[in-house]
Amino acid sequence: LWVGDITYIWTYSGFAYLATLIDMCSNKVVGWAVDDHMRTGLVLEALDNALAARGPGIGIGELVAHHDRGSQYTSGRYRDRLFAEGIIPSVGHTGICYDNEAAELFNATIKKELIYQHVWRDAGEVRTAVFGSGLIMAGVFAAVRLSLRSGLPSLLIYLGIGLALGNAGAGIQFDDASITRVLGYAALVLILAEGGLTTSWANIKDSVAPAAVLSTLGVVVSVLVVAVAAHTLLPLSWTISLLMGAIVTSTDAAAVFAVLRNVPLPKRLSGMLEAESGFNDAPVVILVVAFAAQGVPGGTADPWWVLVLHAAVELAGGAIVGVAVGWLGGQVLHRVAGASSALFSIGVVALTVLAYAVGAAVHVSGFLATYLAALVLGNMGLPNRVAFQSFANALGWIAQIGLFVLLGLLADPTRLGEQLVPAVVVGLVLLLVARPLSVVASVSWFKVPWRDQLFLSWAGLRGAVPVVLATVPLVVGTPDTEWIFDLVFMLVVVFTIVQAPSLPWVARRLGLTEQVHSVDVDLESTSLMEIGADVIQVTVGAGSRLHGVAVFELRLPKGANVTLVVRGGEGFVPDRHTTIRH
Repeated sequence: LWVGDITYIWTYSGFAYLATLIDMCSNKVVGWAVDDHMRTGLVLEALDNALAARGPGIGIGELVAHHDRGSQYTSGRYRDRLFAEGIIPSVGHTGICYDNEAAELFNATIKKELIYQHVWRDAGEVRTAVFGSGLIMAGVFAAVRLSLRSGLPSLLIYLGIGLALGNAGAGIQFDDASITRVLGYAALVLILAEGGLTTSWANIKDSVAPAAVLSTLGVVVSVLVVAVAAHTLLPLSWTISLLMGAIVTSTDAAAVFAVLRNVPLPKRLSGMLEAESGFNDAPVVILVVAFAAQGVPGGTADPWWVLVLHAAVELAGGAIVGVAVGWLGGQVLHRVAGASSALFSIGVVALTVLAYAVGAAVHVSGFLATYLAALVLGNMGLPNRVAFQSFANALGWIAQIGLFVLLGLLADPTRLGEQLVPAVVVGLVLLLVARPLSVVASVSWFKVPWRDQLFLSWAGLRGAVPVVLATVPLVVGTPDTEWIFDLVFMLVVVFTIVQAPSLPWVARRLGLTEQVHSVDVDLESTSLMEIGADVIQVTVGAGSRLHGVAVFELRLPKGANVTLVVRGGEGFVPDRHTTIRH
């Protein structure tokens, strides 16, 4: 079934008209046309586009095209074309628009989301905008499919979309590092929230201690190794070298969550990597801000012990705030949980954002507070678990897509090539020297097997976080640091291409993949309050008159059922002839 309609769009040159055909099976627009008139030729052009997309001879005699009773759709030319293609025409009742609701709803949506956001010059500009928005969405969905098949985080495609839309492509001018940092921090909050809410404490609890050390001591080791290499090989001043080391050290939560959950690793290893990616953003942000401030003219370098003490206080405070907000918020949600899983999901995510806000307000690590609050909320048995995890996952995707496109817009392709060689040098030092040393220095205390340590060394994925942090020195005014953004951008792109697709192969070569890989399965159930139901647990004692009675003899009220019997510590589903025993 195809449904179609025409809607009008005001422009400076007069009205433009958009005709669409929507496939109700896939809920996709299969044909459309824009022009400065609404004669029959407009709807015929939309039909031609739909037929070209469908291909010849598909669905002949089975496809129905439904429209309202507009003169274009009831014209002889349009009906003759439908019959010629083997399409059955259909029209609604006179004056009744509800049977064409799908087309009307699409028109309302595209006007709200696209048309009303801009003033249009003419029909040509509208045509370009509609085509461009469709192309972007097709690119986004294609990026997701490509990332799932190739193992590459989809961030690379989104960065490419941003580059294509920027000043070297479509011509969108964007060079505001301050807005990028603000929006980047906001996106990172949502990404960390999604990671915490969907992480199982049972899977990572044995890995929290080594992950915490890897996120603190390991970060320090990586920063120092990269700083020494940058000072020696590039060469750079010590302040800028330390800043460079801090920026590139953080592993990216979005990249790790996207790639590693598709690799059948032992829980001890996948849990360590997930926990590390959630923990290490906080200390890295502290170091980047401190080193960038020291590089500002007139800035003073604090003694190393002051920096260590400051970082420890911020991290400890962020941990306290995160656990407190998560636990207290969860208790409140338990008591006020209503019938709407949608509103409940908004409340859960809002608490994770609140944790960041409270942390920032009291000058502790808001990022750590966000992740820990989400981790607590996701593992305290809240109702509507599937709903709020799905909601957080959707927000995480939106944040990733928007952030990576934004970073692509900020980058200037004409400058990126200049930083390719320095990016490869720094990346090789990070991958082959700094990361392995940080892993050995951090997890050897916990007797982690050497195979696990090798994989941890290779699996330190970089993503949007280092690129966002590369905007910090630009915002605070550290002089002559514009090139850092370009270097980090190239480093992330090159080494993501190298590392991400190779992770399954490396895991197999090291003998770390599990032959049988179990995954958690969550089932969404309708809220009992929503359907007016109750669950009653009855214990049958030795002297109970229920002993020896069959289920069908209970004379239960209409709508009531015995759904589970627990006997001898084991549960089973009874039938009507099951006998109840004490």
